[in-house]
Amino acid sequence: MKIDSIAIIEDDEKVRHYMAEQIQLQVDVKELRVFADGETALKELAAKPVEIALFDINLPGMNGIDVCKALRADSGVPIVMLTAKTDTVDVVLGLESGAD
Repeated sequence: MKIDSIAIIEDDEKVRHYMAEQIQLQVDVKELRVFADGETALKELAAKPVEIALFDINLPGMNGIDVCKALRADSGVPIVMLTAKTDTVDVVLGLESGAD
């Protein structure tokens, strides 16, 4: 699979590093952009969009649900939310906020 650009938004440094490493090993991606918080990511992605956004639901400051809503309001980029939450309510909330 060849993808031009992917964004990872994850506050945990170890998880961020692991995700980036796995993507680079499994996907032919030209540009992998990594962010530690939603506010920074949204600013940067508004200026230079990506093809896919992967992010955690639990982010510092602006949580993943709010990031998803903001990103979805300005973009049709596919959004994958990664979380340890398995409650049906959390899954539905993520999908209702615009996650794919």
